[in-house]
Amino acid sequence: YMGKITKNITAVALNECELKEFYDLDLSNYPSLDKVRDLFIVSVNTGLRFNELYQVSRDNIKNDPDQAKGKLLAITGKTGSTAKIEINEVVDQVLQKYRYHLPAVASINIVNSCLKNICRMVDSLNKLIMIDVTIDGTKELKAFKKYEVISVHAGRKTFVNNRRLSPHR
Repeated sequence: YMGKITKNITAVALNECELKEFYDLDLSNYPSLDKVRDLFIVSVNTGLRFNELYQVSRDNIKNDPDQAKGKLLAITGKTGSTAKIEINEVVDQVLQKYRYHLPAVASINIVNSCLKNICRMVDSLNKLIMIDVTIDGTKELKAFKKYEVISVHAGRKTFVNNRRLSPHR
């Protein structure tokens, strides 16, 4: 019996250098990983939660006459409000790749597993980070490779964290 283990992970996010390395991976021989990476890229660049990505389609993109790219209109899951999200060049490339209909995935567990496999290929995500772990009510710091604690939630965390660090975006 090992006891109950819970990981209290706060704000695991990718920085700009890690993101570039993540974007630049050649996954052409791994089509399922390529799809997961693309979904994560859209999340990182829009701030949408993973379960909100299904809304991304041509029908939900409205052209703004003052801008080259359109805005995605998405209903956010927690508040139910409509968000107007700027479509940047990275998201536009992903959308064009899939003809403005993002690929479906089997389950969030499979996506998280694939995401960890992708992140394992990113050298900078193989560094150790310290995470609070609670075992039978006792808190202690444990070392994990960063890719081991990345999940789909890191997409939104990365969006929020990188916008906070670069407010001019």
